[in-house]
Amino acid sequence: MYVSRLAWLCFILVCLAPIPGESQTSDPYFANQPPAGETVVTGNNVMISGVAGGTASISYQWQLNGTNLSGAANSSLYISPPIPGQYTYQLVATNPKGSSTSSRCVVNAVSQASDPYFNMQPKATSVVVVGGSVTPSAKAFATTTINYQWLLNGINIFGATSSTYSIVNATHSMAGSYQLVAINPKGSATSDTCVVSVANPPVITIPLQSQKVPYNSNAILSAMATGSYPPVTYTFTLNGNPVTQATTGSAFTISQATPDNAGTYGVTVRQGSPPGGMATSQARLDVYGTPGTATGWGDNGAGQVSSAMFYVTNVAAISAGASHLLELIDNRTVTGWGDNRYGQCTPPEGLNDAVGIAAGYNHSLAVKGDGTVVAWGLNNSGCAGPPKVNRNIKAVSAGSNVSLALRNDGTVEAWGDNTYGQLNVPAGLHSVLATACGNYHCLALKSDGTVVAWGSNGQGQLNVPAGLKGVVAISAGVAHSLALKSDGTVIAWGDNSYHQVTPIPSGLKNVLKISAGGYFNLVVKNDGSVVAWGDNRFGQTTVPAGLGTTIPQIAVAAGRAFSVALSVSGQVDYPVDVTQDLLLVYNSASPDSYNLLNYYLLNRPMVSGANVLPLFNCPVGVDTDWRVYNNCIKAQMRAWQATNPTKRPHYIILFLDVPDRIPNAPPESVSHALAFDCSPLTPVITHINMGTFLDCSNYVNKIKTMGNACSPGRLVISASRGSYRNDNYYVENPPYPIPTALTNVGVPSSQIFLPPSGQHITNGNHVAVYFSWGVNERLPSYYALAPNGVIRWLDNSSGWYVIFTDESFSGMTHKDQGGTQQGNYIDWFSIGAFGGTLYANTPVGAICNVNEPGAQDPSTFLANWASGKTFGSCAFSFSGPLLGLYPVPTSGWCYLCGRRPDRPMTMAVGDPFVRR
Repeated sequence: MYVSRLAWLCFILVCLAPIPGESQTSDPYFANQPPAGETVVTGNNVMISGVAGGTASISYQWQLNGTNLSGAANSSLYISPPIPGQYTYQLVATNPKGSSTSSRCVVNAVSQASDPYFNMQPKATSVVVVGGSVTPSAKAFATTTINYQWLLNGINIFGATSSTYSIVNATHSMAGSYQLVAINPKGSATSDTCVVSVANPPVITIPLQSQKVPYNSNAILSAMATGSYPPVTYTFTLNGNPVTQATTGSAFTISQATPDNAGTYGVTVRQGSPPGGMATSQARLDVYGTPGTATGWGDNGAGQVSSAMFYVTNVAAISAGASHLLELIDNRTVTGWGDNRYGQCTPPEGLNDAVGIAAGYNHSLAVKGDGTVVAWGLNNSGCAGPPKVNRNIKAVSAGSNVSLALRNDGTVEAWGDNTYGQLNVPAGLHSVLATACGNYHCLALKSDGTVVAWGSNGQGQLNVPAGLKGVVAISAGVAHSLALKSDGTVIAWGDNSYHQVTPIPSGLKNVLKISAGGYFNLVVKNDGSVVAWGDNRFGQTTVPAGLGTTIPQIAVAAGRAFSVALSVSGQVDYPVDVTQDLLLVYNSASPDSYNLLNYYLLNRPMVSGANVLPLFNCPVGVDTDWRVYNNCIKAQMRAWQATNPTKRPHYIILFLDVPDRIPNAPPESVSHALAFDCSPLTPVITHINMGTFLDCSNYVNKIKTMGNACSPGRLVISASRGSYRNDNYYVENPPYPIPTALTNVGVPSSQIFLPPSGQHITNGNHVAVYFSWGVNERLPSYYALAPNGVIRWLDNSSGWYVIFTDESFSGMTHKDQGGTQQGNYIDWFSIGAFGGTLYANTPVGAICNVNEPGAQDPSTFLANWASGKTFGSCAFSFSGPLLGLYPVPTSGWCYLCGRRPDRPMTMAVGDPFVRR
């Protein structure tokens, strides 16, 4: 027993001992040492070798008795001793990080060898990782047949009777001192010792951690592993591909994370060879809050707040049910997440014209652009069927087995379960602006700011506070009710089991949108921040870091025990309530500006009730300066916002004689400046300012005519909806990938027309897009792009297209340009432009520049228009102050006014609610 313990102790000491001649932390290090000794007969050759590893390129130098050998600069060396004796060799490995010297190799040169003798000794040391393999070997010379036997710690290894011995699937018990005995009739010889160490592979002690980070924030991915000999290396991958970010050892940082950085990250930790062990770890990185996407948190038992929703873009509206979520995409389709036991997440096939959605307990509703309702999911008591009168509906809401429809005339229809009187709409209820459903109770908001309630009142959810008025929004939870007042404060009543009714969070004001969940509330303020209170058993009131602070939100939806918020994006076509989402700005000092405003309200379909802001003491004309802009336009906009805390219009139109440009220190368009000053909920701002009242009013007439013919009863006017042919794309001399961008969204190549380089298009028809480089000097007269008839749309009805010229000062007038030959937006919208008569061929939207911005790629703008987006979101995709799609110049900052330098000189002219 004593002997066994002693042997075991010796074995442990052998395993733990450093490899001879090598530091455990050196770089380079010797992965393969030279043999400890060799025997050679003088006049014969023998080869010795060693291999080093490291993190940089290695050079070699052999030494004999401590002196460098000339020309011996490889990892192998052939030796032919001329006279008997002992020769000591070592190999030096060098890289920029240092040098290492191998163990000694003693070559014994003899004039006459013993019989047998070892002419090739085993390596002095070998390292193998647990589970790995290594093969010690040696070779003896003799004049008669040789028999071999391997020894481990002096004990014969059964069956190990060749000159090599393979150690496979190594374990710690296989470590120790190996020798080979050579035997023939003349005698025996024993080789030098090969010490085999069995090393543990690297172990990842701190694995990669899955994480969710806010859009545009930093993410750190790191891991830590044991094992310092040989030094371990870390290799990171994203979805199986090497990461492109710079890495430092065991960690790397992703700066300003975007969805492109999201995915499955892996790290592989490797030891050098030998032993060559490795370990791996994987984790998921998700990026939430990207503009135009929804972010969910709280109960995810049915996948209703799956991280996958972070990457569905162009989300226009959200609605939360018991355990499922609906998203309205701005292409008017609907998608669902979460509990789908009753098909409540699966919209009917062919639903592609949705303009509003509502998620009930286990059913779903959508209102279409034609004023009809589509329903799906659990159809208890008929709640997932259509209303009795399925027409003229503008909004829907859903509760537990009950549905409500709000008609254009302000009346309400209810259908489904009536156990608690949910279908008993109060007699004579009219002038309703909005409805809401709880589990078993219903609410209606009237145009006079009062609230009407009916259904179950078991916990006081119908007890509307006495004297409540000035309400602008309502929402209903399981058994409580929530209202938003015009002063930006909220009030709640009903079930208070989780303090969802009282107390309201201290200091809560400037609320923009509200949503009542199961037993909690969720609101978004007019600065884009999110506040939640009440039941937090599933984390539904714990707002994710950065959401609503660094990432502004535009809407919220509260489910039974989960929350969802929607990040604002100028590139999304949101459903529009003109009383909340549209602001019309005119110059009170200009009769033409005031008259155009009224003309627009009277003739432009579906904008009645829009907000109006008159600018007082504002100069009439095109140009202004920073002092006037700050003291007049900006100041009056801020004042309007202060008195309207529940309104942050996503769309703003600046009418004729509201200044267009700020030409000094630095130059900028008024719309760009104002959009910046309305952030973080940055609006889409366009101009209707085509030169004269006559030009502008005829532009409005074009919209009215097309709306009545092709999109009656709709705010968003689409010519193609009425079979109007605007399917040809004219692109002059494009230095950008415009044709590729167009084909990527489905435009046939046969409908993209490219004239020879340097030439203008002279004839076209059925125009959808016109892009010009804008160099007009080659044309025969001034201002040739539009009025002189050289460039013509032959059918005299190509009046529904967008135009972009990549040329400076296209946002200026003839007088401003001082007689140059550059075309401009005044010409584009003139009476005979592009060969048309009575404004027939003028565009419906234009992007122009108020100064020299440099080259600008319009591919996204034009592709968005081709795909059916509205002009407002198309214009924002090019000129929005939050995007910075082109490199930002290092000069051009105005520290006095705080302007951003990205695309400040772009101006969008036209109505934001028109699309192809």
